[in-house]
Amino acid sequence: MIINDLTIKYTLANNWILRTDPYYESRKYSVYDITSRLTLYVTRSCYTLLKIFHDKALSFSSLYEAIEQKNIKIDWEGFWNLCKEVEPLNFLVPSEFPLHKGDGFPNGDGVCGYDVPITSTPLTAELHFTHNCNLRCKHCFQSSSPNSSRYKELGVSDWIGIFEQFEDCRMHNVTLTGGEIMFYPHFSEVFNNIVDKRINYRVLTNGTLINSSNVEALSRKNVSLTISLDGHSDKQHDQLRGKGVFNKVVKNIELLVAHGAKVSLTYTINSNNYLYLQEAVKLAISLGVKGIFFGFTDRIGRANENLTLILSRSQREIVKHNFAQLEEEYGHLLSLSLVEVATLERYHEFVNNKVYCSAGTTHIGVSSDGKLYPCIYAFGHEELLVGDLTKENLKELWENRDK
Repeated sequence: MIINDLTIKYTLANNWILRTDPYYESRKYSVYDITSRLTLYVTRSCYTLLKIFHDKALSFSSLYEAIEQKNIKIDWEGFWNLCKEVEPLNFLVPSEFPLHKGDGFPNGDGVCGYDVPITSTPLTAELHFTHNCNLRCKHCFQSSSPNSSRYKELGVSDWIGIFEQFEDCRMHNVTLTGGEIMFYPHFSEVFNNIVDKRINYRVLTNGTLINSSNVEALSRKNVSLTISLDGHSDKQHDQLRGKGVFNKVVKNIELLVAHGAKVSLTYTINSNNYLYLQEAVKLAISLGVKGIFFGFTDRIGRANENLTLILSRSQREIVKHNFAQLEEEYGHLLSLSLVEVATLERYHEFVNNKVYCSAGTTHIGVSSDGKLYPCIYAFGHEELLVGDLTKENLKELWENRDK
């Protein structure tokens, strides 16, 4: 970033989220870009400067004068090096007015004194607009179908209010899923209202309901999509998800990519498709997507009714061997990842150990009726219910030690 005129006013660009998490030690001060998901952990000095430009629009001449008058020590070299690190992104943009609210920075006092570090406010969230789905996939871990919803579904205004709370909490990322997220009747109206908020969105979808009315919003810079594609052909994919689904999904992926959307694929490995990973990777490359995530079918949800889909240990070993070769051959062309071992198979490793996860420490889950839980796997367990975001404040619930 080059400053040629010290009289021009600057402010923190709208794509950056500034946070302070005092009880996260080396991660106390951070700045996050909602378009690239870049997180930088910064020094207190750099945070101080960014906070000034967060709250105000001012020139460097005014800034230098104020710092000198108040005798504030600033590591300017560190700040300019930080600015150089994020290029071609810019922290600062010319503006006569600040683009951020000046308030809302929590001090973290409500989350101190625990055995594990907890962020001042939730950092990430995953939520369901609906548990219903337009498909009835044989391996669905949630057993979703067109009429499977166990909870009421919120209206548009309730969801917009919840996302306003997310933005006030300086939340980095929200994952939208279901059910099928776009099967929620008011998806387009809600999403068109929330996509302008300072949040990064990850949309998990079966890809069948993407169309000309929602493709523009789904192609925004702060949105990425992960689309289920469980085979390289209609034969592989449609036997799990229904006749005609494969061709529809491929067509919609092409529509998204043509609009510049950030698209990745998720491929659930089962006994019918585990020998075709290379073909899936080649398809992903031809479609122009960013990456493909492979995961094994687990004994959960509707897969329990279709146990022939579950791989044996020897078949899993074949998958791991083949994946290593694929990563070597194609890893420079797109992102490839594999969840090697199913969580349920590793349960014995954790029984006698003290462990913790992100649920309730950095992360939350919100069900389709607006109820707050530590994560989506807690949905329906009343003993894990934290509160109701249509009636209660998220910050207050997060800091409530009795919840």
